[in-house]
Amino acid sequence: MYVCMYACMHVCMYACMHVCMYACMYVCMYACMYVCVYACMYVCMYACMYVCVYVCVYVCMCVCMCVCVYVCMYVYMCMYVYMCMYVYMCMYVYMYVCMYVCVYVCVYVCMYVCMCICMCICMCICMCICMCICMCICMCI
Repeated sequence: MYVCMYACMHVCMYACMHVCMYACMYVCMYACMYVCVYACMYVCMYACMYVCVYVCVYVCMCVCMCVCVYVCMYVYMCMYVYMCMYVYMCMYVYMYVCMYVCVYVCVYVCMYVCMCICMCICMCICMCICMCICMCICMCI
């Protein structure tokens, strides 16, 4: 009877200990990963988006300036050839308005494209980095 009771108690204690240990480990790991990935993604996405959008907008500005100068000059030349009267006098006003509108539209469109591209790039990069970092941290803890 003592042997049976001892065996039963030992098995129950061993099983209970294992279940509790695995449950605790699972909960701790899940909580750690959730907090770590959330915090990491917040910081990473902010930094990545800031750098990516800044670089992308800078490139946009350069590209838009070049494209708009070419487009505005081309349109002006066409106007000059076909309606040569008084066009020369309006050149500065035309170029100012044309460049302002062209650059504004170009940069606006480019920024929208930048935001979409940067969001995708940063999401992929940050997800990979954060999952690796958090997996290592949470496994060690």
